Amino acid sequence: MSERELDGVAAHYEALLAEHGETARGVDYRDADSQETRFDRLDPLVLGTASVCDLGCGYGAYLDHLREHAYEGAYIGVDLAPAMVEHARIRHPGARFEVGDAPR
Repeated sequence: MSERELDGVAAHYEALLAEHGETARGVDYRDADSQETRFDRLDPLVLGTASVCDLGCGYGAYLDHLREHAYEGAYIGVDLAPAMVEHARIRHPGARFEVGDAPR
């Protein structure tokens, strides 16, 4: 994707966050059930691994889910939208979150 396209994606998600807050709708899911279904489908691939890189981490909801399932591995969240990363850092002090399209 071009820089302009990436900026457009970030703007889209920042607008959703501003409108809906730290909710499933705030990261463009239909509802909380659909968000939780996605997380549950990822669990067999993630739980038990040493580390997770959550690309498109939003406000950090998947980290909440992982912690509810006693995940103890390393975690890094990466998102294009600076406002999402700011919310994630506030929500999860001490966890690693970065702005970008790949981890540094």
